[in-house]
Amino acid sequence: VQAVGLNISEAPSDNLIKLNNASKVEVSVAAPMPPQSWELSWIPAGYSPQARDNHRLMVTEKSVDYLMISDGLSDVSIYVSPAGDLAFPEKAVTKNGIAMANFRQGNADITVVGRIPYETAKKLARSVKAK
Repeated sequence: VQAVGLNISEAPSDNLIKLNNASKVEVSVAAPMPPQSWELSWIPAGYSPQARDNHRLMVTEKSVDYLMISDGLSDVSIYVSPAGDLAFPEKAVTKNGIAMANFRQGNADITVVGRIPYETAKKLARSVKAK
């Protein structure tokens, strides 16, 4: 059920007048994302790309390309960024089953994170190829 009320008056309401006099927020439209310069040469059976973007990491403010793949139950995040001064550990697995694989390929750092076996994360990281 939907109910709608309509009140017609000669003058705008006080709220509309306040809104009209309030300072305006400037809005800018982001430029379209350039296509990513890399792709996966292998994806586990049942997984498909679900999201892709480029953003800055909160802690380091480092720009990363991001791709999320999923099989509907498990999401896997893949990050590709310019290689930094520090090398990350190649393998990390948390107590709750989240695996992280890091791989440096040329001048790119590749990180794969997800609730998947470490060997699968490692294979995904190594499957990142330049277009």
